[in-house]
Order: sequence, then C-alpha cells, then structure tokens
Amino acid sequence: MQTSLEIIASFFLFAQGNVVHFYERDCSVQRRHQKVVELAPAPKLPHDVREAMLRDAVHLCRSAGYTNAGTVEFLYEPKSGKHYFMEVNARLQVEHTVTEEITG
Repeated sequence: MQTSLEIIASFFLFAQGNVVHFYERDCSVQRRHQKVVELAPAPKLPHDVREAMLRDAVHLCRSAGYTNAGTVEFLYEPKSGKHYFMEVNARLQVEHTVTEEITG
C-alpha cells in the first residue's frame, strides 16, 4: 500500500467498562520507522472512517478485556477507503503530547 496512512488512536479503558478515546493522529511521515511529523486531527481522514476506526479500537480493546492506557494503530488506504488494524501498544506513546495539544 504505497499511499497508505498510519493512523494512531490513544485511549483509556477503565475496569468499570468506561472508555475515553483521545481522537486520532496521522503518523505517516516517518524516517527509519521513526515518526517525524504527527498531525492531529488527521487531515486526510474522512469523518466516517475516523468514526469507524475509533469504534473499532474501542471494540477491540473491550473484547480483549483490556483495561489501561493504550494506543491502537491502523493503516488507512485512501483509494479503497478501508482501514486495517496493525497493533495495540499497552501504553501511551511518547508522541501523546500531540494529542494533549488538541484535547487540552
């Protein structure tokens, strides 16, 4: 997928079942597998895809019984409009400060 975007969503899942997500970041600009630029909110992500990704991230973590802070990573292929799960990181990533800037 040459034109894919790497989209990351951070969240907290609490033992009582509540979930708080902190929207998404576009982390597609990378050098040697290190993120160089992050954009939040992801400017090239259609609203319906954004909502589907966040819904899928929450569903995935609830289904696994996950409780804690975490980050779900997706690839988004603009040509087809589809997104694909990549991984879950059981922590907030160091780039979380980008999310803090847009959520307060």
